[in-house]
Amino acid sequence: MAKAAAPRQPVVAADDASPPAEQRQEKRFFRSRRDQPRLTPEQVARQGRVVSFALQSFAGPAAAMDYLNSDQAGLGRPLDLAIESADGLAAVEQALALRTRAPD
Repeated sequence: MAKAAAPRQPVVAADDASPPAEQRQEKRFFRSRRDQPRLTPEQVARQGRVVSFALQSFAGPAAAMDYLNSDQAGLGRPLDLAIESADGLAAVEQALALRTRAPD
């Protein structure tokens, strides 16, 4: 059985060499957003509950997400209202319960 060839490393000229690690600025693509406040465990629970309820109330996920992220008469943005407080969650759930199941 033949040995697999080792991957070839690119040839880099001496003047093109990378700077030392301490001089490089790391690029992190999946950084946490520290400029936005984190949700509390209660807020995360309300967010999950309202998303689940919306997914059950609409024919497809696109319609549910559109509803939760768009300004609605009398509610504002339902997702924000539901995350804000238990009363807000109840108001959004009530509004969703009054809606008929709409097609996408």
